[in-house]
Amino acid sequence: MKRIALFVLIFMTINLLSCAQSKSDLVGSYNIRPKADGEIASSMHLFENHKYVVTFYTGGQVGNWAIDNNDRVTFTPTGMPKPFTIFGRQNKYLADSTRIMFSGFQGYENYIGTQKLANNKPLMKQVLNRDANCAPFPIVYTFKGDHEALSFFNKPFQDEENQDKNVVYNFKNEQNYNDFIAVYTKSTNDERPYFAMAKNGGLFFEGTIFAKKEPLLKDVENAQLLRKSIEHNFNPADIYYNPFYGAEAKDIKDDTSNYIFDVKKNAYLDKLNYVAGEELKPDDNSFNSKNIYYRFEALKTVTESKVPSQLNHQPIFNYKCDN
Repeated sequence: MKRIALFVLIFMTINLLSCAQSKSDLVGSYNIRPKADGEIASSMHLFENHKYVVTFYTGGQVGNWAIDNNDRVTFTPTGMPKPFTIFGRQNKYLADSTRIMFSGFQGYENYIGTQKLANNKPLMKQVLNRDANCAPFPIVYTFKGDHEALSFFNKPFQDEENQDKNVVYNFKNEQNYNDFIAVYTKSTNDERPYFAMAKNGGLFFEGTIFAKKEPLLKDVENAQLLRKSIEHNFNPADIYYNPFYGAEAKDIKDDTSNYIFDVKKNAYLDKLNYVAGEELKPDDNSFNSKNIYYRFEALKTVTESKVPSQLNHQPIFNYKCDN
Protein backbone atom coordinates (compact mmCIF):
# COMPACT_ATOMS: atom_id res chain seq x y z
CA MET A 1 0.00 0.00 0.00
CA LYS A 2 2.84 2.31 0.89
CA ARG A 3 4.51 1.53 -2.43
CA ILE A 4 1.32 2.42 -4.31
CA ALA A 5 0.97 5.68 -2.40
CA LEU A 6 4.62 6.50 -3.06
CA PHE A 7 4.20 5.72 -6.78
CA VAL A 8 1.11 7.94 -7.00
CA LEU A 9 2.95 10.76 -5.22
CA ILE A 10 5.94 10.47 -7.59
CA PHE A 11 3.62 10.36 -10.61
CA MET A 12 1.72 13.47 -9.46
CA THR A 13 4.99 15.33 -8.82
CA ILE A 14 6.35 14.47 -12.27
CA ASN A 15 3.02 15.44 -13.85
CA LEU A 16 2.97 18.80 -12.06
CA LEU A 17 6.55 19.49 -13.05
CA SER A 18 5.85 18.65 -16.66
CA CYS A 19 2.78 20.93 -16.66
CA ALA A 20 4.80 23.75 -15.13
CA GLN A 21 7.49 23.24 -17.75
CA SER A 22 4.98 23.27 -20.59
CA LYS A 23 3.34 26.45 -19.27
CA SER A 24 6.63 28.28 -19.05
CA ASP A 25 7.87 26.93 -22.37
CA LEU A 26 6.50 29.82 -24.43
CA VAL A 27 9.81 30.85 -25.94
CA GLY A 28 9.30 31.13 -29.68
CA SER A 29 7.77 33.16 -32.48
CA TYR A 30 4.05 33.81 -33.05
CA ASN A 31 2.40 35.11 -36.20
CA ILE A 32 -0.26 37.28 -34.60
CA ARG A 33 -2.10 38.33 -37.72
CA PRO A 34 -1.35 36.88 -41.15
CA LYS A 35 -1.16 39.49 -43.85
CA ALA A 36 -4.41 39.80 -45.82
CA ASP A 37 -6.20 42.51 -47.74
CA GLY A 38 -6.48 45.56 -45.54
CA GLU A 39 -4.47 44.02 -42.70
CA ILE A 40 -0.90 44.45 -41.49
CA ALA A 41 1.20 41.39 -40.75
CA SER A 42 2.75 41.31 -37.28
CA SER A 43 4.76 38.80 -35.33
CA MET A 44 5.69 38.37 -31.68
CA HIS A 45 8.92 36.85 -30.41
CA LEU A 46 9.25 35.64 -26.80
CA PHE A 47 12.71 35.17 -25.31
CA GLU A 48 14.05 33.10 -22.41
CA ASN A 49 14.69 36.16 -20.22
CA HIS A 50 10.96 37.04 -20.32
CA LYS A 51 11.49 39.84 -22.83
CA TYR A 52 9.41 40.09 -25.99
CA VAL A 53 9.49 41.94 -29.31
CA VAL A 54 6.54 42.64 -31.60
CA THR A 55 7.43 43.62 -35.16
CA PHE A 56 5.10 45.02 -37.80
CA TYR A 57 5.25 47.21 -40.88
CA THR A 58 5.22 50.62 -39.19
CA GLY A 59 7.39 49.88 -36.16
CA GLY A 60 7.70 47.61 -33.18
CA GLN A 61 7.25 47.17 -29.47
CA VAL A 62 9.37 45.65 -26.72
CA GLY A 63 8.47 44.66 -23.19
CA ASN A 64 8.28 41.94 -20.55
CA TRP A 65 6.06 38.85 -20.47
CA ALA A 66 4.92 36.71 -17.55
CA ILE A 67 2.59 33.73 -17.16
CA ASP A 68 0.47 32.88 -14.09
CA ASN A 69 -0.89 29.57 -12.81
CA ASN A 70 -3.99 29.94 -14.95
CA ASP A 71 -2.01 30.09 -18.20
CA ARG A 72 -2.73 33.80 -18.54
CA VAL A 73 0.18 35.62 -20.20
CA THR A 74 0.67 39.32 -19.43
CA PHE A 75 2.58 41.53 -21.86
CA THR A 76 3.87 44.81 -20.43
CA PRO A 77 5.37 47.30 -22.93
CA THR A 78 8.42 49.10 -21.59
CA GLY A 79 10.77 51.89 -22.40
CA MET A 80 8.80 53.74 -25.06
CA PRO A 81 9.64 57.44 -25.30
CA LYS A 82 7.39 60.46 -25.52
CA PRO A 83 6.32 61.34 -29.09
CA PHE A 84 9.08 63.96 -29.27
CA THR A 85 12.71 63.72 -28.15
CA ILE A 86 15.04 66.66 -28.71
CA PHE A 87 18.84 66.50 -28.70
CA GLY A 88 21.15 69.52 -28.86
CA ARG A 89 24.74 70.73 -28.92
CA GLN A 90 26.77 73.90 -29.30
CA ASN A 91 27.84 74.73 -32.85
CA LYS A 92 30.05 77.81 -33.12
CA TYR A 93 29.80 77.82 -36.92
CA LEU A 94 26.10 78.72 -36.78
CA ALA A 95 26.89 82.14 -35.28
CA ASP A 96 23.54 83.79 -34.44
CA SER A 97 21.40 81.06 -36.03
CA THR A 98 19.64 77.92 -34.84
CA ARG A 99 19.52 74.69 -36.82
CA ILE A 100 17.18 71.70 -36.45
CA MET A 101 17.24 68.35 -38.26
CA PHE A 102 13.84 66.63 -38.23
CA SER A 103 13.92 62.83 -37.95
CA GLY A 104 10.80 60.70 -38.39
CA PHE A 105 8.53 63.63 -39.24
CA GLN A 106 7.56 62.44 -42.73
CA GLY A 107 3.92 61.45 -43.10
CA TYR A 108 2.72 63.16 -39.91
CA GLU A 109 1.25 66.56 -39.15
CA ASN A 110 3.74 67.93 -36.61
CA TYR A 111 4.23 71.51 -35.49
CA ILE A 112 7.13 73.44 -33.98
CA GLY A 113 7.06 76.52 -31.77
CA THR A 114 10.04 78.70 -30.92
CA GLN A 115 8.40 81.30 -28.68
CA LYS A 116 8.86 81.70 -24.94
CA LEU A 117 6.98 79.23 -22.76
CA ALA A 118 5.27 82.09 -20.95
CA ASN A 119 3.34 82.91 -24.10
CA ASN A 120 -0.33 82.12 -23.43
CA LYS A 121 -1.13 81.29 -27.05
CA PRO A 122 2.10 80.39 -28.87
CA LEU A 123 2.27 80.28 -32.63
CA MET A 124 3.29 76.88 -33.94
CA LYS A 125 4.33 76.18 -37.52
CA GLN A 126 3.62 72.98 -39.41
CA VAL A 127 6.92 71.29 -40.25
CA LEU A 128 5.99 69.15 -43.28
CA ASN A 129 2.94 68.73 -45.45
CA ARG A 130 1.11 65.51 -44.59
CA ASP A 131 1.96 63.64 -47.79
CA ALA A 132 5.69 64.36 -47.80
CA ASN A 133 6.83 60.74 -47.94
CA CYS A 134 9.18 61.64 -50.80
CA ALA A 135 11.02 64.23 -48.68
CA PRO A 136 14.81 64.02 -49.04
CA PHE A 137 17.22 63.23 -46.23
CA PRO A 138 18.17 65.10 -44.16
CA ILE A 139 15.40 67.65 -43.53
CA VAL A 140 17.18 70.61 -41.95
CA TYR A 141 15.71 73.97 -40.94
CA THR A 142 17.96 76.95 -40.12
CA PHE A 143 16.58 80.20 -38.76
CA LYS A 144 17.88 83.34 -37.08
CA GLY A 145 18.41 83.81 -33.36
CA ASP A 146 18.78 81.53 -30.37
CA HIS A 147 15.87 80.18 -28.40
CA GLU A 148 15.30 79.45 -24.74
CA ALA A 149 12.69 76.80 -25.55
CA LEU A 150 11.34 74.64 -28.34
CA SER A 151 7.79 73.29 -28.41
CA PHE A 152 6.32 70.46 -30.47
CA PHE A 153 2.80 69.32 -31.16
CA ASN A 154 1.34 66.45 -33.15
CA LYS A 155 -2.07 66.84 -34.72
CA PRO A 156 -3.22 63.24 -35.12
CA PHE A 157 -5.05 61.97 -38.14
CA GLN A 158 -8.63 60.92 -37.40
CA ASP A 159 -7.67 57.24 -37.15
CA GLU A 160 -4.93 57.83 -34.57
CA GLU A 161 -7.13 57.52 -31.50
CA ASN A 162 -4.37 56.58 -29.08
CA GLN A 163 -2.62 59.93 -29.17
CA ASP A 164 -3.60 62.84 -26.96
CA LYS A 165 -4.83 65.48 -29.39
CA ASN A 166 -4.15 68.44 -27.09
CA VAL A 167 -0.68 67.94 -25.63
CA VAL A 168 2.10 70.38 -26.47
CA TYR A 169 5.59 69.18 -25.47
CA ASN A 170 7.85 72.01 -24.30
CA PHE A 171 11.64 71.62 -24.10
CA LYS A 172 13.61 74.20 -22.14
CA ASN A 173 16.98 74.95 -23.70
CA GLU A 174 18.92 75.36 -20.46
CA GLN A 175 22.32 74.76 -22.09
CA ASN A 176 21.74 77.40 -24.79
CA TYR A 177 22.27 74.90 -27.59
CA ASN A 178 21.85 76.09 -31.16
CA ASP A 179 22.14 72.83 -33.14
CA PHE A 180 19.35 70.26 -32.66
CA ILE A 181 18.00 66.94 -33.79
CA ALA A 182 14.25 66.56 -33.23
CA VAL A 183 12.98 62.97 -33.27
CA TYR A 184 9.31 62.05 -33.64
CA THR A 185 8.28 58.57 -32.52
CA LYS A 186 4.75 57.60 -33.48
CA SER A 187 2.81 55.87 -30.76
CA THR A 188 2.35 52.32 -32.02
CA ASN A 189 -0.48 51.13 -29.79
CA ASP A 190 -1.94 51.61 -26.36
CA GLU A 191 1.05 51.02 -24.10
CA ARG A 192 -0.88 49.53 -21.20
CA PRO A 193 -0.41 45.82 -20.39
CA TYR A 194 -2.40 43.35 -22.50
CA PHE A 195 -3.09 39.63 -22.20
CA ALA A 196 -3.29 36.28 -23.95
CA MET A 197 -4.10 32.72 -22.94
CA ALA A 198 -1.52 29.97 -23.48
CA LYS A 199 -3.44 27.05 -24.97
CA ASN A 200 -3.28 24.42 -27.73
CA GLY A 201 0.37 25.08 -28.53
CA GLY A 202 -0.01 28.81 -28.99
CA LEU A 203 -1.54 32.02 -27.70
CA PHE A 204 -5.13 33.23 -27.84
CA PHE A 205 -5.44 37.03 -28.02
CA GLU A 206 -8.78 38.67 -27.29
CA GLY A 207 -10.23 35.19 -26.92
CA THR A 208 -10.42 34.43 -30.64
CA ILE A 209 -7.16 35.44 -32.38
CA PHE A 210 -4.94 32.37 -32.27
CA ALA A 211 -1.17 32.51 -32.86
CA LYS A 212 0.59 29.16 -33.14
CA LYS A 213 4.01 28.85 -31.56
CA GLU A 214 6.91 28.43 -33.97
CA PRO A 215 10.66 28.16 -33.29
CA LEU A 216 12.46 31.45 -32.85
CA LEU A 217 13.65 32.89 -36.14
CA LYS A 218 16.06 30.54 -37.86
CA ASP A 219 17.62 33.37 -39.82
CA VAL A 220 20.69 34.10 -37.69
CA GLU A 221 21.02 37.75 -38.73
CA ASN A 222 17.37 38.60 -38.03
CA ALA A 223 17.45 36.70 -34.74
CA GLN A 224 20.49 38.69 -33.62
CA LEU A 225 18.80 41.97 -34.56
CA LEU A 226 15.74 40.99 -32.53
CA ARG A 227 17.83 40.13 -29.51
CA LYS A 228 19.61 43.46 -29.76
CA SER A 229 16.28 45.27 -29.96
CA ILE A 230 15.17 44.04 -26.53
CA GLU A 231 18.20 45.75 -25.02
CA HIS A 232 17.70 48.94 -27.01
CA ASN A 233 17.55 52.14 -25.00
CA PHE A 234 14.56 54.07 -26.30
CA ASN A 235 15.43 57.05 -24.10
CA PRO A 236 19.17 57.67 -24.62
CA ALA A 237 20.92 60.51 -22.82
CA ASP A 238 22.85 61.35 -25.96
CA ILE A 239 23.22 60.39 -29.62
CA TYR A 240 26.06 60.68 -32.13
CA TYR A 241 25.95 61.96 -35.71
CA ASN A 242 28.65 62.80 -38.19
CA PRO A 243 28.51 66.25 -39.89
CA PHE A 244 26.27 64.86 -42.64
CA TYR A 245 23.77 63.18 -40.29
CA GLY A 246 25.10 59.67 -40.49
CA ALA A 247 24.21 58.14 -37.12
CA GLU A 248 26.39 55.94 -34.91
CA ALA A 249 24.73 53.54 -32.49
CA LYS A 250 27.64 52.99 -30.11
CA ASP A 251 28.73 55.39 -27.37
CA ILE A 252 31.63 57.18 -29.03
CA LYS A 253 32.78 58.99 -25.88
CA ASP A 254 33.63 55.64 -24.29
CA ASP A 255 35.59 54.42 -27.32
CA THR A 256 38.85 56.03 -26.20
CA SER A 257 40.97 53.52 -28.10
CA ASN A 258 39.72 54.88 -31.44
CA TYR A 259 38.45 58.41 -30.78
CA ILE A 260 39.77 61.53 -29.12
CA PHE A 261 37.73 64.59 -28.15
CA ASP A 262 38.70 67.85 -29.84
CA VAL A 263 37.62 70.82 -27.72
CA LYS A 264 37.85 73.40 -30.51
CA LYS A 265 35.67 71.37 -32.86
CA ASN A 266 33.47 70.08 -30.03
CA ALA A 267 33.71 66.72 -31.77
CA TYR A 268 35.14 63.22 -31.45
CA LEU A 269 37.83 62.48 -34.05
CA ASP A 270 39.11 59.14 -35.30
CA LYS A 271 42.72 59.05 -34.11
CA LEU A 272 44.05 57.40 -37.27
CA ASN A 273 41.74 58.39 -40.11
CA TYR A 274 40.44 61.93 -39.55
CA VAL A 275 41.68 64.47 -42.09
CA ALA A 276 41.63 68.12 -40.99
CA GLY A 277 38.70 70.01 -42.48
CA GLU A 278 36.98 66.99 -44.03
CA GLU A 279 33.71 67.96 -42.33
CA LEU A 280 33.62 71.05 -44.57
CA LYS A 281 34.18 69.15 -47.83
CA PRO A 282 31.36 66.67 -48.46
CA ASP A 283 31.83 63.85 -50.94
CA ASP A 284 29.92 60.73 -51.98
CA ASN A 285 31.00 58.87 -48.82
CA SER A 286 30.41 61.65 -46.29
CA PHE A 287 27.19 60.18 -44.90
CA ASN A 288 28.96 56.90 -44.11
CA SER A 289 32.15 58.44 -42.75
CA LYS A 290 33.13 57.47 -39.20
CA ASN A 291 36.01 59.91 -38.85
CA ILE A 292 34.24 62.67 -36.91
CA TYR A 293 31.16 62.61 -34.68
CA TYR A 294 29.21 65.23 -32.79
CA ARG A 295 27.54 64.40 -29.50
CA PHE A 296 23.94 65.64 -29.15
CA GLU A 297 22.58 65.66 -25.60
CA ALA A 298 18.91 65.05 -24.77
CA LEU A 299 17.07 68.10 -23.44
CA LYS A 300 15.92 66.97 -20.02
CA THR A 301 13.47 69.66 -18.98
CA VAL A 302 10.21 68.68 -20.64
CA THR A 303 6.78 69.97 -19.69
CA GLU A 304 3.42 69.12 -21.16
CA SER A 305 0.70 71.69 -21.59
CA LYS A 306 -2.72 71.96 -23.15
CA VAL A 307 -2.68 75.65 -23.90
CA PRO A 308 -4.63 76.63 -27.02
CA SER A 309 -1.96 77.21 -29.65
CA GLN A 310 -2.20 79.11 -32.89
CA LEU A 311 -1.44 76.66 -35.68
CA ASN A 312 0.11 77.93 -38.89
CA HIS A 313 -0.83 75.28 -41.46
CA GLN A 314 1.57 76.60 -44.09
CA PRO A 315 4.37 74.01 -43.82
CA ILE A 316 8.00 75.00 -43.52
CA PHE A 317 8.79 72.25 -46.03
CA ASN A 318 6.32 71.40 -48.77
CA TYR A 319 7.12 68.40 -50.98
CA LYS A 320 4.88 67.29 -53.82
CA CYS A 321 5.05 63.51 -54.24
CA ASP A 322 3.81 61.37 -57.12
CA ASN A 323 1.67 59.21 -54.83
